[in-house]
Amino acid sequence: MWSGFLVLIFNFFGVVLMDDLCLFCSFLNSLPTFIFAECVLSYIESKYTDELLSSIASSFDICYVSSYEMYNPNDPFGKMMVKNFEVISIF
Repeated sequence: MWSGFLVLIFNFFGVVLMDDLCLFCSFLNSLPTFIFAECVLSYIESKYTDELLSSIASSFDICYVSSYEMYNPNDPFGKMMVKNFEVISIF
């Protein structure tokens, strides 16, 4: 039995369907999977975020998702995120 781990880095920008990612990673579907999204989901329209998370939930037998996003727009990190949002017209 293989006891190691595999790290895949994937840029969600330009991904049309989560199925594309799952097809790429189809051998992982039955393995415990951890997905870490750092400052990603807040840049995606909520309808696509919902679709993405639903696809993840239905595509993996065991999957943990952790998301690190801005929660305080007044700290230095939050201020930078707000500026980024303004540049791409989210706020």
